[in-house]
Amino acid sequence: MAQQRSITAAQEQLSVAMNDVECPSFAENSACPCYKYEDGIFLECPGITFGALRHTLQIIGSPIQSLSVYDFDRTVKSLTSELFGGSSMVGNPQSGPVLLDPSTGGVGGGIGGSGYGSANVTIRHLQFSHSSLKQLRQDSLLPLRAHLKSLRIANGKLDEVPTKSIADLKKLMVLDFESNEIKSINEYAFYGLHLVKINLKGNQIGRVPLNGFAGLEDTLTELDLSENRLRQFPTLALRRLENLRLVRLASNEISALEPDDSYTRFGSLTFLDLSQNALVELYADLFGAFPALRTLSLYANDIETVHRDALVSLKELQSLDLSQNRLIQLHPDLFAANRRLHTVDLSRNHIHYVSGLFANLPLLREIFINENNVLELTDDCFANSTSLKVIYLEHNAIQRLDGRTLATLAGLEQLFLSHNLIRRVPVQFFESTPALLSIALDDNEIDELDGRVFRRLGRLREARLNGNRLQVIEERLFAGTEELMELHLQANRLSVIERGAFQACQQLQYINLQDNELEELEMLFAEGGPLAALTTGGGLTNQSPLMAVTTYGKLISKTESVTSGDGQLGVGQESALLSIQLNGNALRHLHGQAFLRQTSLQMVWLQDNRLASLDRTLFTELVHLEKLCLRNNTLEALEPGTLDPLVRLRYLDLSHNRLTDLTEELFRGLAELEELQLAHNRLAVLRPHTFGRLVSLRTLDLSYNELGTLDPATFQPALPVSSLNLRGCNLTSLPAGLFHGLANLNELLLDENGLAQPTPIDASALRTLRLTANGGIGRLREHQLDRLPSLQLLYLDRCDLSELAPGALRKTVNLVKLDLSHNALRTLPRNVFTGLHVFKELRLHGNEFTELPAVALLNVSALEVLVLSRNQLTFVDFYRFAAGMPNLRTLDLHDNSITALSGLRLDALPHLDTLDLSSNLLLALPEPFFKHSAILQRIDLSHNRLGAIPNAALSGQSLARLTWLNLSGNPLRRIATAVEAHEQQHEQQQQQQHPQQQQQQQHQSPPYHDYPHLKELQISATNLSIVTSKDFDRYPALQTLRLVQNRIARISPGAFFGLGALQTLDLSVNELELLPKERLQGLRQLELLNISTNSIRELDEFAQDLRRLRILDASTNQLERLQKNTLRHLVGLQELYLNGNRLVTVSSEAFRTLRALTVLDLRKNYFEYAPLRALKPLETHLQQFRIEDNPLTCSCDTQELWQLLTDHRKWTRGFDGVRCEQPVEMQGKLLLQLEPQEFCDVPLIQKIAIQDIQPYSVLVSWQNREYSGLHGYHVIYHSLDTIEDIRGKTMNRSSSSAKLTRLSSNTRYLICVLGLGSWLTYENDIHELLNQSNQLQNQILTSGTLHARYANGELDASLSNTLLSLMMDTPTSRCTEVRTLNAIGLHVAGAEESGQPGESLLHSILTRRLGLIVGCCLGIVVFIVLVSVLGWLKIKKRRLEAAKRQQQPHQPEFISYRHFSIPNDEHGRDGVAAGDGSRSAAGGGLGPASFGTYMTDGHPAFISGAVLGTMATVDTGARHDERKKIFMTGS
Repeated sequence: MAQQRSITAAQEQLSVAMNDVECPSFAENSACPCYKYEDGIFLECPGITFGALRHTLQIIGSPIQSLSVYDFDRTVKSLTSELFGGSSMVGNPQSGPVLLDPSTGGVGGGIGGSGYGSANVTIRHLQFSHSSLKQLRQDSLLPLRAHLKSLRIANGKLDEVPTKSIADLKKLMVLDFESNEIKSINEYAFYGLHLVKINLKGNQIGRVPLNGFAGLEDTLTELDLSENRLRQFPTLALRRLENLRLVRLASNEISALEPDDSYTRFGSLTFLDLSQNALVELYADLFGAFPALRTLSLYANDIETVHRDALVSLKELQSLDLSQNRLIQLHPDLFAANRRLHTVDLSRNHIHYVSGLFANLPLLREIFINENNVLELTDDCFANSTSLKVIYLEHNAIQRLDGRTLATLAGLEQLFLSHNLIRRVPVQFFESTPALLSIALDDNEIDELDGRVFRRLGRLREARLNGNRLQVIEERLFAGTEELMELHLQANRLSVIERGAFQACQQLQYINLQDNELEELEMLFAEGGPLAALTTGGGLTNQSPLMAVTTYGKLISKTESVTSGDGQLGVGQESALLSIQLNGNALRHLHGQAFLRQTSLQMVWLQDNRLASLDRTLFTELVHLEKLCLRNNTLEALEPGTLDPLVRLRYLDLSHNRLTDLTEELFRGLAELEELQLAHNRLAVLRPHTFGRLVSLRTLDLSYNELGTLDPATFQPALPVSSLNLRGCNLTSLPAGLFHGLANLNELLLDENGLAQPTPIDASALRTLRLTANGGIGRLREHQLDRLPSLQLLYLDRCDLSELAPGALRKTVNLVKLDLSHNALRTLPRNVFTGLHVFKELRLHGNEFTELPAVALLNVSALEVLVLSRNQLTFVDFYRFAAGMPNLRTLDLHDNSITALSGLRLDALPHLDTLDLSSNLLLALPEPFFKHSAILQRIDLSHNRLGAIPNAALSGQSLARLTWLNLSGNPLRRIATAVEAHEQQHEQQQQQQHPQQQQQQQHQSPPYHDYPHLKELQISATNLSIVTSKDFDRYPALQTLRLVQNRIARISPGAFFGLGALQTLDLSVNELELLPKERLQGLRQLELLNISTNSIRELDEFAQDLRRLRILDASTNQLERLQKNTLRHLVGLQELYLNGNRLVTVSSEAFRTLRALTVLDLRKNYFEYAPLRALKPLETHLQQFRIEDNPLTCSCDTQELWQLLTDHRKWTRGFDGVRCEQPVEMQGKLLLQLEPQEFCDVPLIQKIAIQDIQPYSVLVSWQNREYSGLHGYHVIYHSLDTIEDIRGKTMNRSSSSAKLTRLSSNTRYLICVLGLGSWLTYENDIHELLNQSNQLQNQILTSGTLHARYANGELDASLSNTLLSLMMDTPTSRCTEVRTLNAIGLHVAGAEESGQPGESLLHSILTRRLGLIVGCCLGIVVFIVLVSVLGWLKIKKRRLEAAKRQQQPHQPEFISYRHFSIPNDEHGRDGVAAGDGSRSAAGGGLGPASFGTYMTDGHPAFISGAVLGTMATVDTGARHDERKKIFMTGS
């Protein structure tokens, strides 16, 4: 008790101390930001040294709630107790270790004050992140043992769990060693602690010992071992942890779980993460040891099969993640035992069918099945899962929806079906989902929607129907969607929207109708029109803001007027509509009342239509409109006042129209307009004051009009425009003072005009001036730019400039970029750039310079980019101009005629980064070559005349940081010359010699040149014909190598062996015929290999080093076959291109190891039949498959390809041009547009037979040919003699017979067997046809004279339109007729109840008794005959035995059991079998080994009946066995 009171007092004292401690000032503590909260002091110390941290802790004192140290001193490898006051020495960041005097302050017992030199620091939560700590000394944490609750050392170098260092931390609850280098856990590593949570994520642990967590049985609740190297689930190490609730084992190498031993139980475990492991199969009751599991994650494994009982023990499971696996099918009863499931994620698999999978799960709320290959939704997919809220089914291949799929989902709120292949939505599909808020049906193939399909969706907020093929929107389609707020109908084929289609959508805010085929709109969103039906009193009711749409000049409505009787529009509520997009249609006219009462509208998009005019009243009520786009129409004029109501308009786009005039009153009401686009019109003149009232205008675009001249008063002084575009306006001159009053003008574009010596522009704020393509300027005169002091960017390219005045730029002191390209300049004035201290970019390409303008460039010290390409330079002397550009970074001299370079020995251009000397006439490079440009990284020497790689000038000795080099288009024949190869060999020999010998021969041996940092090398379009083994030894850091369009015919072994960092290798367009395996060895980092357009006839097996290869392009070669093991090591391959070869066959196992392949291209080969067996392993992950342009033979063998492509339309979406080549009559036809019966005349159902014909039943059996696309069968039958309902029975694919019951006796029946598949129909479609046929029968039979209608054939005609069309012999069905047996009797009502309709009860009784009598008589006769035959055989056998005994000699008197045998079993039949009782009665005379042993001839030896009798007498308690046999041991 005393001890407890002392602990409580200490805790209270600590709590008070925490509240008393204050953060020191910044002057005292600048290394660690300090924060004080209610629960104490929090310290965060980034990038701190050991001494500084110790000094900070001395200042802060204690207690500290949390100490977080980031990027700790990298020199500290071990943590000692000195840091936390375990020693009297503390580190001072300035003076080093100093003596700490305990008397200077501090409170004993670990409860320190804020004074200096506390004995021990009190810390509750300690964290070291990103350090080099490799170990913790045994006493390093000893000063913290009394209060430390959590310890985190993450991203460090720990190689083991510091058991001894943490052994005394009795209050430690959380231990985190994430992202270290721990390889194993020792036995009893945590013994004696009371840990609640352990985090060992991101280490290298490969095994957990049996007693690794011993001592934590009662405390540990959370364990994280993810991102390690575990291969097995650590069952034995964890099964004693009774309170373990959460285990994370993600990103390991676990391939299996131990089978349930019925003993191990993790009764408290509720969360298990096994994602990103190597699981392949989930077998029966795999998780039997985890009965309390609620969350299970199996994301990103390799699971292919799941047993139907795999989850049977997880009764409490709520969340299951099986996404990103390789699942193709799941049993419908997989979740039958998981009644508490809330969330199921099966996304990114390859599941085809989900029938019944999610049925009867009452708590299921969210399902993810997106990015699979689901083909259809049946009526039982989600049956009785009444709590479902969200279903994700986007990016599948759904082609069919059953009308009853959502029948039980009354609470469904969100349904995502986008990016599928749906063509029809059943009218009853949404009948039972009144709570639906969001529907996504975009990017399907829907061409029609029934007007009743959304009638129950009163709460719908968002509908996405874009990207379909809809042509008509019916009036009643959205009649029930009163709360719809967002509607997407863009990218359809809409040409008709019936009037009143949006009448009920009173809450609609956003509607998108762009990219359709609408031609005319009249009162599109008018309110209170004629369909706003009059009330009984004659008044108008309030209606929706969305009213009517017309197309092709015709209103599709029931009335002709939109006004009430007095001619006035009905008064209704204000619209909620904010945005309407009508761009990309064919609109020719907008009715003046199209936007009536749309007072809330903010954005209207009408661009890319054919509008020729706008009604003046069109925008009357759009008082809140902010954006109006009328771009790319045919508007010729706008009436004054048309835009006046748009008082809040900010953006107006009238570009690409035919406007010829703008009146002064046109923009008078647009006081808030900020951007006005008038480009590409036909404006010939701008009236003064046209833009005078645009007081907020910032951007004005008048480009590409026909203005010619501008009035000086065109732009008023008060106009706040900052960007003015006058490009392409045929301006020949600018009036003086045109821009004088534009105080905010920052950008002026005058490109592509005809300005000739323009007057000086007066715009003091101008920063960008574009005068490009003004051919009449000729010469830039002095003072022409003097009034542009703020100018930064000046574009004078293509202005026919031949001269610059020396003082032309003297006032543009802020100039940053000058573009003088594509002119006729030959020289620059000496001081033209004087005073430009921020001048950074000069472009002079496309001029006529014959030598560098060195004099003009002497004083441009700030210049960074100089472009002198496409001139007439023949010689460059860097000595003359390089010294004046010390900051130059990019020098472009390509496409000149340079033959020589000089002046490179000077210490010039130290910051040069990029040098382009391509397309010149260089034969060699001088030495040294830019040796003083220490950071030069990119050099382009392509298309010169270099006969060899200038290694002496470019290698590491000269350019240490070179990373990119292009030598393409040079006449290179070898990469490494013979001299260089000798140098390399000599250098290697020298490295093996003694250092003294190296020093003696150093002056004699040539230097060895290397490229230590070169990452990309391009040697294309050269004369290179061979790649030797030494060619790339000098490029160890190479990542990209392009050897395209050479003449390479041979590659030596080991040519790329030294390129361990190479990621891209391009050998395309060469003359390779072979590529042996060893040629690509050593390329362990290679990701892209291009060997296309060569002459390779066969691919050798690729080396194991290419496991990281992602893209392989072997197209346009001469490959004829693909072997079994060619690609087996390319396990990381994602894209494979084999198009343009001569492939005829592919091994069935060629792709079996390509588990990551997503793109396969087999176009333009010689396949007559697709390699389907080879494609089978790719089904789960392939995303794009191309096999067009092959000579395919369309026959029954092609039906498998047809089925594969039909079931995987996602593979070929957008390029499904697979055509038939043979036979001749099928040539050129698209395979996927054919039905199988068109190219295969062999019937699917080959035979049908009737067996076991009874009065009331028959047995139907059939045979079919093997076909993977067969889903099942449907047996349909109906009477030919009487009028009965057509009935059917569905069978699965493995069935071959079906029994049909409840038939009528002595009646002819037509029985048909239909194969079910995507070529014909589905089970539910047949059920629907059955119902329709039977309804037609009932209507006909109850509406007139039966015999008359039947005689007239009306019934047959009705049925032929529904189901009878299928009941005939077709390629997928077969029919036959049968008559049931006759049964005589009167009609008794009770017979129908017993399944025998229309037959008498007496007849039934007589038939049954007669059958019984006949059966009994036959049985008696058979029994008598059988007994007689057996008796005769027995007598004959006895006679034979007696004759044999007479011939045998006299037997001895005593015969041992060992040699006694009777050849027959007559006595044995009367004996007693040797059971346990007989053995015990024998008293050991006959042991267990004496029974059941056979003689050498293989027959059992029996004991005589006399002996058996004796034994039975002795053993009175022996059990009698029915067999009556006992065996003896043979000799």
